[in-house]
Amino acid sequence: MKGYFRKRGKVWSYTVDIGKDPLTGKRRQKTKGGFRTKKDAERDCADFISSFNKGSAIIQKDITIKEFMKFFIARSELKLKPSTFYKQMNVFNKHIVPRIGHIKLQEFTKHHAQEFINQLLEKELSPTYIAHICRLARIFFEFALKDDRIVRNPFSDVITPRTKKRSYNVWSVEQLQTFLATAKEWNQHYYTLYILAAHTGMRIGEVLGLRWRDVDFENKRISVNQSVYYKEREFVFSDLKTSNSFRMIAVDGVLVKQLKRHKSRQIEGRLAEPFETDYDLVFCRKNGRPLHPEAVRGSFNRMIARANVPKIRLHDLRHTHATILLKMRENPKIVSERLGHSTVVRTLDTYSHVLPDMQEEAVSKFSDLMNRKFSS
Repeated sequence: MKGYFRKRGKVWSYTVDIGKDPLTGKRRQKTKGGFRTKKDAERDCADFISSFNKGSAIIQKDITIKEFMKFFIARSELKLKPSTFYKQMNVFNKHIVPRIGHIKLQEFTKHHAQEFINQLLEKELSPTYIAHICRLARIFFEFALKDDRIVRNPFSDVITPRTKKRSYNVWSVEQLQTFLATAKEWNQHYYTLYILAAHTGMRIGEVLGLRWRDVDFENKRISVNQSVYYKEREFVFSDLKTSNSFRMIAVDGVLVKQLKRHKSRQIEGRLAEPFETDYDLVFCRKNGRPLHPEAVRGSFNRMIARANVPKIRLHDLRHTHATILLKMRENPKIVSERLGHSTVVRTLDTYSHVLPDMQEEAVSKFSDLMNRKFSS
C-alpha cells in the first residue's frame, strides 16, 4: 500500500488505494489535502497507512444506514436462532429503517439517536418495547463501530424511558383446575395441549414442536429437543433458545394417560384421513402440519371466557407452572431445570414476586423454632 501525491495550486494532497469495500464491492480510496508542503503530505500519509494496517483507521464511506443494514443482516443471520433473527428483523424493518435508514451512517450522531427515541415515545409504544428497539439499534451501531465505519456508538449514552420490572399474571391452583376442567369438557384436543403446557412449563413453540418419539410413556419423561414457529405463512422447525433449553422433564401419571388417549384418537383420525406429511407431531392439523400459535391462542382465549377465570396469556401457563411449584417450596434448581433457564438466578429474578411469601413463612418457621427452644 502506498500513497499518490499531487499539488493543486499551493497545497499538496495524497490518495491511498485501500482495496474494495466488502459491502459494495467498489474500489475504496482515502484522499486528504490542504498540506503546505509535499513533506507534510507524505508524513500524514505514512501515519494513515500505519493506522490502517493496525486496524485503527476509520474509512469514511458515503453509505446510508439502510445500505449498511444489509451487511449487518447477512452477518446476524449466521449466528442467530432463526426465530430470533426473524423477530429482530421485523423490529429493524418496522421501526428503525423507516425512521433513520436514509441518514448517512457516519453522520448519525447522539442527537439523532435521542430524537429517534423521542419519536418512538410519541408513537405511545411501551417503555419496555422502546428499550428493546434501542438495544437492537445499539447492537447495529456496535457492529458498525467494530467494522471501522464509525468512531463511536451514538446509542451508548442516550436517555431511554424508565422501564418497570415486568410482572406476570398467573392462575391459582383452583383457577387452573377450573380452566382445565372446562377445556376437558369442551375440546379434548386442545385440553391435552393445555394440560401439557400447565404440567411441564414448556414454551408454546416447544409444545407445538413436540414429537411422539420425544415422549417416554414408560419412564414418564418428555425430551424437549426442538421448537416450531411460523415465518409469515410457513412453519419452521428450529433449535431451542439456549443449550439449557434442551432438557428432560418428568411428567405425572395424569398427563401420561391423557397423552395416550390423545395418541389413540390421532391414530384413529389418520386411518380415516391420512396425513399429507408425517412430522411425528403430538399436536398437529388434520394434514399433519404444525398448529399455528395464533389458532391455539384464539382457542385459549375463548376457553378462558367459557371457564370464567381471569384472562392471562397462553405463555402465562408456563409462569403459572413455575409459580405454583415455588409456592409449594420446590427447590428453585429443579424449577429452573424444568423451565430450561440458563441459571437459577434467572428463575429467582423472574419469579421474585413469589419470594415475599416464602420469606414470611421462613421467618415464621424460624420464630417458632426459637420460641420452642427458649420455652423448653
